Amino acid sequence: MTGIQELRERLAQIQLVASITGEQASRLYEEVIHELTTIGFIPSKRAEGHAFFPCENADVLGLPHIRLGHFGTMISIWIRGPYDLNREKAEMAGLTAEELYERILIGARRAAEVFERFRALTINDRGRWKCKRICNFSMGYYFV
Repeated sequence: MTGIQELRERLAQIQLVASITGEQASRLYEEVIHELTTIGFIPSKRAEGHAFFPCENADVLGLPHIRLGHFGTMISIWIRGPYDLNREKAEMAGLTAEELYERILIGARRAAEVFERFRALTINDRGRWKCKRICNFSMGYYFV
């Protein structure tokens, strides 16, 4: 069994960043919102973009969650509060810490799939796309 500290460290390493221009940037952003809400994440508007909570009360309990930011030509995904993952708070939300971690990981992977689809479309359209992505699916995290 993996320790809670290792899960926190893995969450802290999840980052997806893309530099994309024009209408494609808005489309990528909206597609990520659609993908995450489709798999059950609860969206909440934030100044920099959106927060996506993996379960009800995650915001009130201060649990880790996915953030999506749109900064001009940059679309970014990261985990807010990765070190706030703990067993007691997760249990208050009706999950184990491992289940919460897995839900967040599933969301990050689905977002990465959206990023990859847009990367392929943009390259095919000879558009501008800069996205460095290194994946380690066996360890369950992405980092840039």
